[in-house]
Order: sequence, then structure tokens, then C-alpha cells
Amino acid sequence: MLDVAIDHATEEMWADNSDTPPFWRVCAHTIFYIDFYFSTFDPEMVDIPETYQHPAFLLKYGKTKLDDIENAIVTKDEMHQFLRYSRKKLRQYFDQNIEDQLSDPSGFSWLKMTKGELLLYNMRHIMEHTAILNQILKKHGLPVSGWRGIDTI
Repeated sequence: MLDVAIDHATEEMWADNSDTPPFWRVCAHTIFYIDFYFSTFDPEMVDIPETYQHPAFLLKYGKTKLDDIENAIVTKDEMHQFLRYSRKKLRQYFDQNIEDQLSDPSGFSWLKMTKGELLLYNMRHIMEHTAILNQILKKHGLPVSGWRGIDTI
């Protein structure tokens, strides 16, 4: 659904600052947290690893978190690439033996929840921001991204 929303955005609205935040930033924020929470998964981790960075193709923006970028605009192609990169990390996450760890603490000191709850927390986060993107698309008279099941990922 996020991929479809990115596709439906016009180049003009992608960076339009009259939508607060702009479309590209909502996408970047959403994908960043998919990547961050699932690529940093480690049963022993208790805080943000100092070594966490964006994938190489996004490092040109010079910030660890895309939320901190003030005036850059990540392109639609880069956003699709970031989403593919994050999906790969998500699949690797689920390829681990996580069943025995779902009741363990999330591993993030600011999220007082279990790893199982973290999964639900992230699903809600993705759905919330995809809905915001759909609202922006609808406001501009563009088609929204309808429901997509896991088989389309």
C-alpha cells in the first residue's frame, strides 16, 4: 500500500510544503522506522546502536534519521529503493527464530513493551501513515492506495 501511495503522488505534490509534513517526509519517516526497528533487532540490545545508519544510497543526506533532514527531498525512486531495502530487512527479521522471543522486552528503552507488541506497534504505525498519505492523495484528487494483502509484497 505504501508503494502504491508513492506511485500515485505527482512530482509537484511530492515536495509540496503546503502539506505538513510534505508527502516525501511522511514516506521517509514511515520507512525509516520499518528499517530501524527491524534491522536493529538483537535480543541483547537495550538502546539505539551507535552504528545504525541509513542504507548507503541515502547517506548523501548526511543525517542518521531522515526526520532530521531539513531541506533535502528524497526522490520517489530513492523512496521505492528504501522500501525494498527495508522489506528485505523485515524478511530477514522474520527468518530468525523470533517465536521464542516475542515475550522478551522490545530492546528499546523508550518502548516499554515486548517484541510481540513491537510488531503490532509497527503495523499500526505503518497503517497510520499510509492513511495520512491516502488523505493527501485524495485531497489532490488522486487515486488512493487500496488494501493490499501480504501476498503482494
